[in-house]
Parts: sequence; C-alpha cells; structure tokens
Amino acid sequence: MATVVVVGAGIGGLTAATTLRKGLAREHEVAVVEREMVQGFYPSLLWILEGRRTPKDITRSLDALSRRGITLIHDTVQDIDMAHRVVKCEREQVPYDFLVLAPGADHAPELVPGLVDGPTHPMASGSARTSGPVFNLFSIEGILGLRGALEAAERGDILVVAPTGPHKCPPVPVETAMILDRVLRRAGKRKRFSIRVFSPETLPFEAAGAAVGRTAVQAMARRGVSYHGNWHLEAVERDRRVAVFAEGRVAYDILVFIPPIRVPDFVRRAGLSSGNDGFVSVDPHYLSVSGPAAPDSAGGKDRVFAIGDVTSIPMPRGGFVPKSGAIAHLQSLVVVGNISALVRGKSPARRFSGTAMCVIEMGDLAPITAVGNFLARSGDFKVLPRLRTFVSIKAAIERKWLSERE
Repeated sequence: MATVVVVGAGIGGLTAATTLRKGLAREHEVAVVEREMVQGFYPSLLWILEGRRTPKDITRSLDALSRRGITLIHDTVQDIDMAHRVVKCEREQVPYDFLVLAPGADHAPELVPGLVDGPTHPMASGSARTSGPVFNLFSIEGILGLRGALEAAERGDILVVAPTGPHKCPPVPVETAMILDRVLRRAGKRKRFSIRVFSPETLPFEAAGAAVGRTAVQAMARRGVSYHGNWHLEAVERDRRVAVFAEGRVAYDILVFIPPIRVPDFVRRAGLSSGNDGFVSVDPHYLSVSGPAAPDSAGGKDRVFAIGDVTSIPMPRGGFVPKSGAIAHLQSLVVVGNISALVRGKSPARRFSGTAMCVIEMGDLAPITAVGNFLARSGDFKVLPRLRTFVSIKAAIERKWLSERE
C-alpha cells in the first residue's frame, strides 16, 4: 500500500488529490494537509467586484474531501524530513511514500512599507488590515472593500499597481483595470475617474511575449486606461495617499494592489527554497524536486514533486513560468499521472510541456486569448481571434472546480 500526501489544498493541490483518489485503488491512501478549511476559486475574485459572484459562490469547505475517500489533515506544516519521508506538522507527523508540494505562495503585502498593517489570508473575510482606500486584489476583504469604495466615490484617480518581484497571475493588473472601467461606466461616472496601471514589466504579461502585451495596451487605451511600464513600487504613504516608486511619486484616491509573495516558511526550513527567485527548483518537465535537500538517489527524487506557485521554473528566454491557477492545474495532472505509474511499478511518462492558453478579460471589450509555450526558446504566444465566448471557458472551469468540492 502506498500513501500519497498532498501539502496544500489550492487549485493544484485539490486537483492532484481528487484525481489521484479517482485513479488509485482504495488500498492506497491519499491525504491532504491544509491549515485553512475554506478554499476558493481565485480566478473569480474579480467577478465579486462586478457583483456577478458573492464570496459564498466561489468558496467551499474542505469537509467534502473526507466523503470522497481522501484523508483530510487540518494542520500547519512546520518542516519536511525527506530522508525519513515525514511531513512534520504542529500537531502530528505525517509519513508518506510520495509527496506533492502544492502549498502555493504566501501573500506578503507587508514587504512594501505602508501598504498594509499585516498579512492576510486570501479567502477570509475580515482579516485584512488596510488603512485608507488601499485594497488587496487577492483577498475577499480587499475586493469587497474596493466595491464599496467605488460605489461611494464620485470622482478620483485610481491606481492599479503590480509589485516588483514574484506575484500571482501576471495578467491581473490589466483585467482589473478593464473591469474597473466597466463597473464605472455602468454606474454612469467613468468620465470622472482616471485609471492607471503601474507595473515593473515593460509590457503586460511579458512571459507571453510582446504581441500579447501590445494588444493589451492598445485595448486599454481604447477605454481611456493608461499603462505605465518599468515602474517599481517601493512604499505607500497612506496618510498622504501617495504611491512611492523608484521612478517617482504618484498621488491616488484609490489604490488597488497585487500583493508580493514569498515561499512558505516550512519550505525554507526544509531547505527546499533553492530556485533563483527563492522558490522550489524542480525539473521543468517531470516536476520532481531537484534542490540540494532532495535525496541523492534518483528514486528518492521521484517521490517528491512540487507544483504551482511554490515552484521556480526558469524560462529559456528569461524570467520564470508564471504563477497561476491554470499552470498549477496542468502541472497537477502531470504529477498525478507519474505518481500513479510509480505506484503501479511502471515508469513515469508524463511531462509538463509548458504549453498553455490564457484568457485575459477586458471588461466591455472581447477578451484577449493567447496560446503558446512558456518553455520554448523563442516565439511570442499567438493571439487568437477576439471572441467573447472564450470567457465561457473560465466559467466552465469554475463550475467544474466548485462541483468537485461539494
């Protein structure tokens, strides 16, 4: 009998656990270790801003896992003893035969002085501690606060700011600005607001190439949204309502931010924070851990995998594979296939190709849909025809993700 332990119950972790449970015989155990008992579908957060979803619509309790034959361990991971194949938690030690690391990345808005008073859990209401009109796009608290601020305000300057360094879902600043445009237009007060996006990237979503970025900037300009590339946020002066960049100071009435992220503490303690960006270095195709703390034998490395935001996968043309739910989902299916093969005594054959499709919502305009390969040595993503029906793909994925957790 084999025991597969999945650390983390986000998009990648839950997909891995549920798919493994369906594919493996019942004699094998599938366990999930997670500290937060409520998880949500991140890509739908902006739909809450528009009023198309409520927090209840996009969140689910993990209690359903037990009914599906998955062992749910509500605990906080402290360390991993790879030599003895044990996950060390606050209350217990969890042995494994195969380990999938899918804890995501910790939001760290406190890394930018003045941004917030402390860290937040993204799917918890009432946990963010912001001061003034400063809102975290990756928290329910922040989205609800932003919606209230938009309803109350009659005019003003809105800044959408991406941090310097790693963060989740690179297209989000563009999507946010365009959805803000739609919300304000529908409220009949768009002309009294400016919307500006500030980002360290020269063009939006640089990982996908210049064609996608240029298409996004042109579409934003059509709606009066300006993009400011190569701007690096250093601090926020909340009392003065000023965002401080290395390139200058910018006043705001409402500031919307994508939080910086960092690797979870237990990953550092386990010696797995070995990537060039501080995250977990993995084989780019097989997704096995390849950091210095991995066991020396090839068989040992085959037993520990990492997927999603916690990973560090360099792209041949520079930068890193983006951290997004779509990537985590694709990687989880690769790992599931390989662990299933190893459990059955067969050679693992699945590989993460790097090919992905990204649908960027553009408010009232048709979405930008791009297809390409993050692991290719050259070549921009191909921008597909602008069809509104591509947004339905996201809705279908949302429905499937939520239904599997009921």
